[in-house]
Amino acid sequence: MIGKQVKGRDFGGCVRYVLEKENAERIGGNLLGETAQEMTAEFNAFRSLNVRLNVVVYHATLSVPAQEWQTDQQWRAIAADYLQGMGFQDCQYLIARHNDQQHDHIHIIASRIRLPDGKTVSDSWDYRRSETLIRELEQEYNLTSTPSSRDRLERAPTTGEMRKFRREQQAFEQGDRPTLPTDPTRTTLQTLISQLSNSHPSFTELITQLQSQGVEVRLTQTKANQWGISYRFQGQQFSGTQLGKAYTFNGLQHHQGIHYEPIRDDVTLLAAARPANESTAIDPTTATTDAASERVNYLCPPVPSVADDQPGSLSPRLQSGIKRLSDAIVQYLNEQALKLLADPIRQITESLTQFTDATSSNAATANRLRTALTDQYDQLADQLAQGRTGFLNQSKQDSVDSQQSTNPPKLYKFKPTLSAKQNQLEL
Repeated sequence: MIGKQVKGRDFGGCVRYVLEKENAERIGGNLLGETAQEMTAEFNAFRSLNVRLNVVVYHATLSVPAQEWQTDQQWRAIAADYLQGMGFQDCQYLIARHNDQQHDHIHIIASRIRLPDGKTVSDSWDYRRSETLIRELEQEYNLTSTPSSRDRLERAPTTGEMRKFRREQQAFEQGDRPTLPTDPTRTTLQTLISQLSNSHPSFTELITQLQSQGVEVRLTQTKANQWGISYRFQGQQFSGTQLGKAYTFNGLQHHQGIHYEPIRDDVTLLAAARPANESTAIDPTTATTDAASERVNYLCPPVPSVADDQPGSLSPRLQSGIKRLSDAIVQYLNEQALKLLADPIRQITESLTQFTDATSSNAATANRLRTALTDQYDQLADQLAQGRTGFLNQSKQDSVDSQQSTNPPKLYKFKPTLSAKQNQLEL
């Protein structure tokens, strides 16, 4: 069972909305009036017991899933237990049933003024108390349990968003607003993302489609080198977590069926991660190189140049050591890229071999392609190996120079732990 609640100042608009809606039916309450006007007057008559209370109206909605249906007697019993659990057992109240939705539900309107003494029913922690009470009523009346708001994949609108919607709804019903109230921006954005996810697009396709609908998508990388996603729509910004578990970067994959492949999608994600004042246009001829360089710069920002004559500047020797360390990290990232290339290149060369065997007339062309591809890969591996050897030799020399110095400065020590032949890949 799902419960919603809202508080207000005017009984008239709330009573008319509940009773005058199509297919609405009054099924319970302790009021003597028969019409909406009579019941409104009855509610207002007892406001004199507590003239200082402005927010006097309590409006709750209780609904069950579409596959369930309750009798009027069952709904009256559920409503009575709900009112008592929320502290309204000594107050005026009205119960109405609506049949305009697929799910069976009732509306409860109650006064927050107690009849015996005119005291106010407390609203402290009423949303938390309502949620706990509904879980108890589900067990007592054998109703289908509904996950709490914390467990839902989709975050519900905030109290402020719902109050604004209710105010606009009431203004429309009273004729003070010419158009129907619009759904909260949060709800509209959730619906849009879910609709676009029905076809299970890739991340690149999803971002493109969202941008075409006026949604600005921003990506960030955490310290663990994982993606985080946020959205800006209709002047409001939401993180994936603020929309719900199904709208985070991982949630879009697990719950919405969005496909993510780093080699294919990282170019688009890195473009969405750029500052808003930078152009997000991507040159296809340099997209892969730019993406790799941007990832390296994100992980290893360049060391700023410091003039020797500036106060507190680093010594040239220390600057050189930091530079070599940065180069070593970039070399490591290049080696990781080399590892990623190994399997695709192996598959391509095998396919070329099969192509050569099947089509003898194109054997020369296939052999040249295979040889050129293999040579380029071997050359890249050799360059990485030579760079590693040079870095290790220079590190050893730095260590020797440091020990021979009479007053050696405090430098970072680079301990050589890898040989030049380590991490080399063979086709």
